[in-house]
Amino acid sequence: MFVIHAEAECRWTGCHAHSAGDWCNVFGPGWKVVKWQRCNGIFGKQEYCCN
Repeated sequence: MFVIHAEAECRWTGCHAHSAGDWCNVFGPGWKVVKWQRCNGIFGKQEYCCN
């Protein structure tokens, strides 16, 4: 039995104003947020998205 391990492609979004949803869809369909962090002090956030 062979196991194929595929690395997920992941990217950070740019820093943007806090919003209810995530911005992972800027990379295309199927991208999901994995984690996020604050940026620009407390005013912004950016998401780490993987496909």
